[in-house]
Amino acid sequence: MGLIASLFVREDRFATLLESASLEVLATVKALDQLLTSPNPAISLASFVQARAKEQEIKGQIDVLLCQRAASRLDHGDIVALALGLNRISKAVRRFAERHMLCASQVPSGIFAVQIPMLDEAALTLQRMVVGLRGGISIAVAKRDNDQLQRIKGEADKLFTAAVVRLYQGHHEPMVSIMLRDLYEILDRIFDRARNTGNHILQIMLKLS
Repeated sequence: MGLIASLFVREDRFATLLESASLEVLATVKALDQLLTSPNPAISLASFVQARAKEQEIKGQIDVLLCQRAASRLDHGDIVALALGLNRISKAVRRFAERHMLCASQVPSGIFAVQIPMLDEAALTLQRMVVGLRGGISIAVAKRDNDQLQRIKGEADKLFTAAVVRLYQGHHEPMVSIMLRDLYEILDRIFDRARNTGNHILQIMLKLS
């Protein structure tokens, strides 16, 4: 990469904002982890509020740059789609947190202990892939990260299926089963969105290569 191209990549404001958005995804997942383990949910709720405010700020800055037709090595359509994809992940995590808070007293402790570290791993992998859009990683590394997201999604699907089977076997009271089914479905959507966003990032990188 030549000097001018290298400077262009470093100064890409869209890339900087997308990296910030991916960090907010990670922050939201961390806040969920804290919510499920902390004896003080108010602290975790504040983290979600802060993350939401930051996401809105990032979205506003991206919209302004799009209106100004700011230069970027990324296609503007891809920027919009990727920003939306990252936002939808955070939104689903917050929805899970809100639903969990409504029924926390009835949900068995630690029932999501396996899935939450998987979410954290997916968020870290996505964040690394977004950073790679600046050209700092090879296609081979991007494919490896995307394969990691596919693996996580595959494991999440197995956990989801097993959990739903247990619900129908009557291990919980009917109302608790309904609550848990709702939470499991939201979790499944989060993993879906993480995988889909990873696929999109890889497609962008292949176009740029």
